[in-house]
Amino acid sequence: MRPCMQVSYTSWFLDAFNYAILRKIHILNLSIGGPDFMDQPFVEKVWELTANHIIMISAIGNDGPLYGKRIAWVD
Repeated sequence: MRPCMQVSYTSWFLDAFNYAILRKIHILNLSIGGPDFMDQPFVEKVWELTANHIIMISAIGNDGPLYGKRIAWVD
């Protein structure tokens, strides 16, 4: 069985963030994860969102700590 590969592109997020700024959205909710947490265009756009008073709520790191570890706050 082939593992499920999920892909997203920075351009998709930048387009969505630009739309949120254009529409004067108040709150933006994201659930994302991945190894590229220092993607410069993404980071700069997040700063632009906050400069436009858009509140970002983000659930990231979907693989999270394993159950039973001290860093897992839900234990």
